[in-house]
Amino acid sequence: MTSSKKKKYTKKQIEYSDPERFVQAWQEAEYLDDLSLRTGFPKPTLRQRAYNYRKHGVKLKSLFSVQGSRAGRKGYDWDSLSELAASYDEK
Repeated sequence: MTSSKKKKYTKKQIEYSDPERFVQAWQEAEYLDDLSLRTGFPKPTLRQRAYNYRKHGVKLKSLFSVQGSRAGRKGYDWDSLSELAASYDEK
């Protein structure tokens, strides 16, 4: 017996399958995580789709995950955050 599993798409995924809706959602999103929640697609799928669009000349902005490579560049006060974390040990 062979079982054929057909992927079932959600209403959100079908809605954002439209190229114009995808570009609009991408450009409006602050983080890749937000876009994933909004569209219902996993982050790797969204990254691949954006890569393909860029290959065809669509100038999409860069999106990062909330905990992604950009987090360390925001100018956080790491010493202050360490002190905050340590203060919970004292309680």
